[in-house]
Amino acid sequence: EVFDALMERERLGSTALGKGVAIPHARLPDLDRASIAIIKMDKGIDFDAPDGRPVDVLVALVVPDEANEEHLRILASLAELASDDDFLARFRARQGNAALYDLLRQYLGPPSGGAVQEPPAPVAATGHPAG
Repeated sequence: EVFDALMERERLGSTALGKGVAIPHARLPDLDRASIAIIKMDKGIDFDAPDGRPVDVLVALVVPDEANEEHLRILASLAELASDDDFLARFRARQGNAALYDLLRQYLGPPSGGAVQEPPAPVAATGHPAG
């Protein structure tokens, strides 16, 4: 269901922002909170980006269907990060889930009131799209 919703949104137009970043996103009826999955790839993939650059950082966002404001707030925060060259360089240089999570918290703020919350399970950041 998550994959199908993300693909449906992508069919409306590419969610690639440029600089090697894409933020596919969707709203789902049965979610109780927003979730983000980050995939950091060793080799970029074509994502029809406005700058033509292959995407090597994929940030998938799903939010509850009724969470319009939260959806837009999180998207805005992620888009701001995607335009920050310093953040992107530091993100691409980081290795390991904990280091990536800590960097996101530095930029987005603490879990209480920030866009990044403590994950209920280990966060997966991988060099391969399939995990």
